[in-house]
Amino acid sequence: MWKYSFISLLIVVHLSANAQENIYEEVLLQTSGDRFVSGDRILFHALVRSKATGKLSNLSSILYVELLDDAQKPILQSKVKIENGQGAGDFFITSLIESGSYQLVAYTGWMKNFGDYYHVPISIYNPFEEYTSTPLEDAKMNFHPESGSLVAGVKNKVVVRYTNHLLEGIDFKAKIVDDVGNTLADIASKKGMATFYLTPDAETQYRMVYEEAFGDFKFINLPMACKDCIGISVVDVSGSFVLKVSRQQAASIENKGILKIRDRYKVYLQESLGLDKSIIIEKKNIPSGLYSVEYFDTKGKMQANRLFYNGQIASPSLEKIRSKQRTMVELPWQHSDNIVSSIVVKPKESIISSPALNKLNSQLISLPLRSDLVDQANIDDWLILSKVGWPEWLLIDTVATMPEYRNDLLEGVIRAENGANISNQIVVFSIPGKAYEMSLATTDPQGKFLLNIEEVSGDKEGYIRVLDFEGTEYQVEMNSEFYSEYPNFENWPLRYDSLTVVQIQQESIGLQIENAYEHLKKDAMLYDQQVQYEILNFKNYHLDEYTRFPTMRDVFIELIPEVSVSKSDQKYDLRINWPEALTYFKQSGSYLVLFDGILASPKEVLEYSPYNISDIQILGERYYIGAAMFDGIISLKTKDGDLYGFKPQGTKYNYKGLQRQKIYFSPDHDQPKEMRIPDRRKILSWQFRDIAHLNQKLGFYTSDVVGTFEVLMTGIGPSGELVQEIRTLVVE
Repeated sequence: MWKYSFISLLIVVHLSANAQENIYEEVLLQTSGDRFVSGDRILFHALVRSKATGKLSNLSSILYVELLDDAQKPILQSKVKIENGQGAGDFFITSLIESGSYQLVAYTGWMKNFGDYYHVPISIYNPFEEYTSTPLEDAKMNFHPESGSLVAGVKNKVVVRYTNHLLEGIDFKAKIVDDVGNTLADIASKKGMATFYLTPDAETQYRMVYEEAFGDFKFINLPMACKDCIGISVVDVSGSFVLKVSRQQAASIENKGILKIRDRYKVYLQESLGLDKSIIIEKKNIPSGLYSVEYFDTKGKMQANRLFYNGQIASPSLEKIRSKQRTMVELPWQHSDNIVSSIVVKPKESIISSPALNKLNSQLISLPLRSDLVDQANIDDWLILSKVGWPEWLLIDTVATMPEYRNDLLEGVIRAENGANISNQIVVFSIPGKAYEMSLATTDPQGKFLLNIEEVSGDKEGYIRVLDFEGTEYQVEMNSEFYSEYPNFENWPLRYDSLTVVQIQQESIGLQIENAYEHLKKDAMLYDQQVQYEILNFKNYHLDEYTRFPTMRDVFIELIPEVSVSKSDQKYDLRINWPEALTYFKQSGSYLVLFDGILASPKEVLEYSPYNISDIQILGERYYIGAAMFDGIISLKTKDGDLYGFKPQGTKYNYKGLQRQKIYFSPDHDQPKEMRIPDRRKILSWQFRDIAHLNQKLGFYTSDVVGTFEVLMTGIGPSGELVQEIRTLVVE
């Protein structure tokens, strides 16, 4: 007889964990498809939410997005601005990107403290490269006991999957037999997957006899049962889960351990539980999502673990919307109280089993799960197959990375030889150009610094240098903004059957037509709110208005009374002369010398040719940038702001700025000028709204492409719940 402990309220044992519930963020990434062709764009939209509440998070302002190849190396990287918990961007797939399986990964800088990210499997086909067929591998039969191993003496649930070289399921019929041929279970698969139950003996070799589609019979050995292992079973019973821990009884076996139920961020239950004891967990007492149930011995060593999912499966509406080519389609949004809504309309592609399984392997599973990937009946079987790798749950005492609440944060450290001081040094990051784009930071006693970069769009080449006039040589080491490594994601071979080849050819032709008319279908670039320093009291000397002198030393002596310079050619001292009204203030002796916005030394400036200088600007008063204080600024500018032969010192740093925000092109086929322009769009709608008002309709135009499309409408409610409506559009 089982002994039940009924849990009506889950209490977290670690009280200090309660204070941490609200600090975790999660990213839900929506893409314009799973399969792409060279010349296409991967469109992505992210919702950044609080894990505790489900509501949109304002903790982070920057989203990091990477496209990884099958070796987990980044092919493309980007940073996207997050506003009110949303961010959108795209990657263009050039013909230099090879065909293969890729992972699209997204995370915030704050999530790096916990090793979190969201990833989506992507397939890319390059029709311009020569296709080399890979040798076909034999079909494989794999057994997956629910506890990881067959446990001797207890009832085991086992999921078996039979796949071809593309990891697609192959249907089969089979029997499980013991060593003398007795039939213990009859099996009939669905899409290559089946489930059976077995109570094995540790000394018996069990076998499967299975029949393939062509009538051939084959034999395969099951893994041997483990007599010292522990099993965990999870049974979904109406409004609750029944969890049981089992093991073959022996006098020497420890009869009690610790059971934990957790997600990636929180332990929901931790209590002592004996073997062959069960616990009932009511579904209403835990949030929707993926959970791990883990069993530890009294020494804290994990003996078994198991995944289970609490939540509903989103099902597409059976109603089909029918429309003609180039026709406006308007859809009402059913959930008027949602604060965010989006409408994405893309071709409805057949779901392949291997990508479906790969989506379940994502470390953060998008909620709600969809019935075209899994259904409510076999979600548990899919989870037994999956390989979700969660790190051990620990309380976080300190974090290495601060949240990027407003701006981009660059972390680094300086080092110096001969015991030179690395504490309280000013580090300057600057980007050359006509505008002043710079950031300053002060080092801590270990030489670490944190640069605050405000709104820089696009990739820029900048320089990082320590402000030091004593000649000390510093080495600057920057921390990577992106993850430096990832686990081995599960990938699958590309599908190259005759139907796929035809589809790829058609898609490639359509993309070439669309790209040929790109100049008529440009996306609208949103205004860059780029922050630049504005220095109000500069006195400007335009050198073309004065007599040109052969050296910079002569220019300062003869033309610029605000700056004093040593007359000796062997000295390179500059000093800013304050006006008489400020003489009663004591100067600190620290000032900025800039060359086209780049930090420079007096020696570098005085050795440069004045004939290449257009303007010299002088600020002769105290000036603050962040926590740094200066007696003034000496700024030299070339005509085009391009350094013109000046070679900056310091560490060159290729800064990846924010991807420019866009409003993606959407045609208006009611306009006569649109009639003669081909429209081969596959993505009919890629819209995002801040508020879905009552009875508000979301509209879009169909294209010249006929076929079946999926309409996915997403919203987040005031309480943080994620709602999706899935509809089918048929364009005739």
